[in-house]
Amino acid sequence: MTDKRKVKKKSFHDDELNAGSTFSNPFKIVSGVRALILKIQSVGNGARDVWICQQSTDWDNNRSWWDSYTPALELLEEIERFLSSNPFEILTLILEDCVGASNGLVKVFEAARLTKYLFPLKKMPRNGGDWPSVKDMAAANQRLIVFTSNISKEESEGIAYTWNFMVECKCEKIDKQYI
Repeated sequence: MTDKRKVKKKSFHDDELNAGSTFSNPFKIVSGVRALILKIQSVGNGARDVWICQQSTDWDNNRSWWDSYTPALELLEEIERFLSSNPFEILTLILEDCVGASNGLVKVFEAARLTKYLFPLKKMPRNGGDWPSVKDMAAANQRLIVFTSNISKEESEGIAYTWNFMVECKCEKIDKQYI
């Protein structure tokens, strides 16, 4: 992995959104985005060792090159500020999870003061069950839904494994049109 001190810090928002924007001002969440898909990894065992990464297209099966990164704690603290300022909003995080540190996600969510907003795994609907209403989720202050790509985190950290709760819809090509 590249030594982060030698790489120019670049927000992961720069390419996807407007150059130089931050999460809270004027990030698109204020305009209605309510789900973020984030690549997240750890380089150590502490909350400050978890990073949001954007991968370049220069990669092979053995190594990947990270061309931009943001400390996950900084982004999650911005999310906490958004949720505390918007008590009726619900946000979903879908994590492409490469955090190898023991309880790494729990540590960074605790450090960012987000655990009070987490929708508990035990309340997530299974087998096609219904989600609670937005009103009920807001009333319970359980407004942050987090999914991980790492199946072991469901048992070890209480973070929902994405594919236990989501399905991937495949598009079919019919008469040269996507439906």
